[in-house]
Amino acid sequence: LIRLVRLTRITRLVRVFRLFDELRTMVRGLSRSLGSLIWAMVFLSVAIYVFSIMFMQSVMMSPEAKESDELQFWFGSLHRTILTMFECIVGGVGWDRVVRPLMVQVSPCMGIVFCVYIGVALLSMMNCVTAV
Repeated sequence: LIRLVRLTRITRLVRVFRLFDELRTMVRGLSRSLGSLIWAMVFLSVAIYVFSIMFMQSVMMSPEAKESDELQFWFGSLHRTILTMFECIVGGVGWDRVVRPLMVQVSPCMGIVFCVYIGVALLSMMNCVTAV
């Protein structure tokens, strides 16, 4: 009976060590890809920053947009514009809600530029991050 209990303990211990081998492999893979992940995040941050400046400038230069509370909410400052752009790509806000006032009150071309931003941010950048 005692030998059976010891054999059960040894079997459990072997299973636990196998589990740690898989965990160790996953942690090693994550640590090796950390550099690439950081550079992908830097590139995504630069893309968000550049598009945020462009959209904020467009809104600030439009005479109709200065009177729009909705556009001032989404694009009133650089910090808020960056947050808006980030929310649009991670699902914090539906980007149709953000682009509609841009198209109506600033320019219909802003809708195309916004779609380009979404395409760059979601399709190309997120695929890079997924690949890392």
